[in-house]
Amino acid sequence: MKKANFFFTSIFALILFSCNAQKSEDKIVSSINFLEYINKEHVRTTTSIVNIEGRKYKIVLPFYEFLNVNTIKIGEACLFAMSKDYPEKWIEESIKNPKNECKGGSNYNDRYYINCESKRLFSEDTSLLIRNFYLLSFFIDRKDIEGPFYEHAEGGKLEYYEFKDDCTYIVYKFLNGEWIEIDRIKLKEKLSLRNFGQSYMKELGAEKIRKYAIH
Repeated sequence: MKKANFFFTSIFALILFSCNAQKSEDKIVSSINFLEYINKEHVRTTTSIVNIEGRKYKIVLPFYEFLNVNTIKIGEACLFAMSKDYPEKWIEESIKNPKNECKGGSNYNDRYYINCESKRLFSEDTSLLIRNFYLLSFFIDRKDIEGPFYEHAEGGKLEYYEFKDDCTYIVYKFLNGEWIEIDRIKLKEKLSLRNFGQSYMKELGAEKIRKYAIH
């Protein structure tokens, strides 16, 4: 198992972009389908800037945080989606040709249409999402989480959990209808699943953009 401050190599890109699944006897599959637990109203987007050969490229990542173990019971997770193409056609399409509930007046800014489309992608019909995006879920098993802890806050008690110092970050990729484990990493310093996932996705996005920049 890898242990690092936070770095990745091109092997992760090979894992992500490969169309070949692991042999059935070798693969580890998550016991739950993370997509079934998503409330699309809480889907958000984050933007990463990638520097390649002196040029800056932007990637927009829809993501969803399962904020405590009560959501999926077996641990905590954060799911990220990354467009398979570059430039990201879904961004341009969401702004120029908003669909269904995303249609609005001319006073809305680009961010509104991008955020709205990201929620729409995670609606009940996720076929478009699955077809056009890489889906990765970053996961901490319940055995690596301490709590619940409680603190008093305005309006009542606040429940929270903490990752153990030696926790393992597990990465699942959605492939052929299953969440297949592709990586396990231990970090010298703990990160939130959102920050860990965004950094991981940024490195994978950089590999994707390098392929685009070469052509």
